[in-house]
Amino acid sequence: MPSPSTSSSPSMLPRDEIIPLNAATVFRASPTVWPISRFEQSFALYMLLIAGLLDHPALQDVVRPQIDDLAGAMRPDGLGMSDFFKPDGDDTAAALAVLKAAGRPAAFAAMNTFKSDD
Repeated sequence: MPSPSTSSSPSMLPRDEIIPLNAATVFRASPTVWPISRFEQSFALYMLLIAGLLDHPALQDVVRPQIDDLAGAMRPDGLGMSDFFKPDGDDTAAALAVLKAAGRPAAFAAMNTFKSDD
């Protein structure tokens, strides 16, 4: 049986190839955009919607506060990937679909922000 350091398993790096974590390696692996909390929130809720779970009774203690928060975050020109970024079409569309499905007011006019005559 091969040792862990010589394993050919794709999920295991040989011990001599493991990169120690330090400031330099963390910097190389840091995100290029952060925070993206509205993106994560809108698309997580959207995934529940398309899976048919948005209104599942067992999830309501968690889902309802998230929908309340999402509704409060909507601006007249849409929703950005966080409260610090300009609204964009995909986050806005996902949020509007969730709000509509949850029976909340959904100002679809916000999508006009992204309309193009092209």
